[in-house]
Amino acid sequence: MPDKIHHDPALSRMIQITVQTLAQNTDQHDRVVIDQLVVQGIERTLAEDLVIFIPVALTRVMLYQKGPTFSDEYWLTRGDSDEYTVKSLNENKVYRQAYDTFFHLGLPYNPLRIAGRSPEFKAINQALLDGAKPEDLVGGPLSVFVDE
Repeated sequence: MPDKIHHDPALSRMIQITVQTLAQNTDQHDRVVIDQLVVQGIERTLAEDLVIFIPVALTRVMLYQKGPTFSDEYWLTRGDSDEYTVKSLNENKVYRQAYDTFFHLGLPYNPLRIAGRSPEFKAINQALLDGAKPEDLVGGPLSVFVDE
């Protein structure tokens, strides 16, 4: 069981708001959801991180000890650049607190509406539909693209 980390009440509230907004906008593009979060008072860069990392954290909690292995790395590319920065998910405060929240406090209502936005969820789902065994699935680093 993962260790519990420091809990930031303000970030916790933003995670709640984002979970609700994502669940209500399953067919909307990420940009639309980010704009809605900004209207609700969340700073744009933080809103981007919330929309990117909450579905990833939720997917990983849902699949904890169910077979797939995940990388801690993600590759961050900003704007139209061809260059990326290698980062650690466990050092990303949004990912870490969202993961912790879902792991220790439980999953939101109808989690597939949110987890389905995760590229890892989509790839694992397709692999399972194609006959792969969960324990044989190993994910590489997550690629994250953020507009400037």
